[in-house]
Amino acid sequence: MRWRVIVCGLFWILTLGVSSAAAFDPSRYRPLLLQNIVQQYPAQRGLSLSPDIPIRSNVVYSGEFRDLLEDSRRLIRAWSESMSAAGITDAFKREVKVREAGVDYWLPVQEVLAPIMTRELRQEAIQLFVIYVGQIDGRHLFLVNAFDHKDAHHPPR
Repeated sequence: MRWRVIVCGLFWILTLGVSSAAAFDPSRYRPLLLQNIVQQYPAQRGLSLSPDIPIRSNVVYSGEFRDLLEDSRRLIRAWSESMSAAGITDAFKREVKVREAGVDYWLPVQEVLAPIMTRELRQEAIQLFVIYVGQIDGRHLFLVNAFDHKDAHHPPR
């Protein structure tokens, strides 16, 4: 298992109070395009929450980050409260820009992952492990929980 997945899993353990390192299970993330979710859930006005939908998607990392938009923060807060995991909101402070099938997406990324992405990645193809949480005013929101890439660092065993 790659170390960034372990770091992410440890975050979820600490945040949700789960007692096992199995809390982050990459196998539960099904391969799917972000675009498929966007098409499956048509744009709506206001805030719309989704159940926990784990997705594994291949995207191109841009290297660009921006501060988390306030409406994104509001949606994450509402979703995390609905999932009885209110502490999750504090883990997301920035969004990362990725491209999938010619479409750019700004995705909230766990703060613990942002410096790792900056250090390890160039503009390149990566695999993201995201959770679809819903939409706000027609903008779909996917939370980045982990990533993988071809030159991933593997810690000594």
